[in-house]
Amino acid sequence: MRDAASKVPDIASLIRATQLGLAALSYGGQRRDSAVPPMHPVD
Repeated sequence: MRDAASKVPDIASLIRATQLGLAALSYGGQRRDSAVPPMHPVD
């Protein structure tokens, strides 16, 4: 029981880190897409 209870914070921190990582990737992707001009010419 104690081993399972001690693993709970690790799982919670892992999930939190994964969510932060995904949020950072999506945010970075949006910034990269907005910063890079489109491949096709505007005119």
